[in-house]
Amino acid sequence: KEGNQEYCQTEITISDNSNVCPDNFQTSEILGNISSFDDLKKIENVAVQLKNKSQTISKQNTTDASGYYAFEAVPTQDNYSIKPQLNEDIYDGLNTLDIIKIQRHILGNERFNSPFQVIASDMDGNKKVSVSDLVVLRKLVLKLINELPKKKNCWTFIDKKHAFLDPNLPFNYPDSIVIN
Repeated sequence: KEGNQEYCQTEITISDNSNVCPDNFQTSEILGNISSFDDLKKIENVAVQLKNKSQTISKQNTTDASGYYAFEAVPTQDNYSIKPQLNEDIYDGLNTLDIIKIQRHILGNERFNSPFQVIASDMDGNKKVSVSDLVVLRKLVLKLINELPKKKNCWTFIDKKHAFLDPNLPFNYPDSIVIN
């Protein structure tokens, strides 16, 4: 009749009678996502290097349009480091508003509220935000130069989970992620 219902519970037991499945897995998958510090922009074409502690395994992959990368069949029972690198699109996202923001930060009128902003503003690689960074940024905005001083990479990658000891002086950060 209408409205009558019934259900049953089922329990499924999967057995490996032929011993096909290993007792412990010998490989694993390492995957991740690379994005801007505010997660608004996924970063494409980042070269991601995977190395084990003894340097016997070295693999490289590139992030896709969604910022994702993956390393398959990575042997377990070892420690690994993941290091992303990108040194292209030096002009991407730079404009005169950045100059104004750095000026305000230097003058103390409007301080940066993120350690990532401080790191990104260090254009000359001297581990501080100063007038010399403004000079470099102006040259970049006007496209008078096409690389940063001291061969500094134009992209810096930091683990989102990294806890900065001093957010106002955030220059002591790891440039890779260690997986144990």
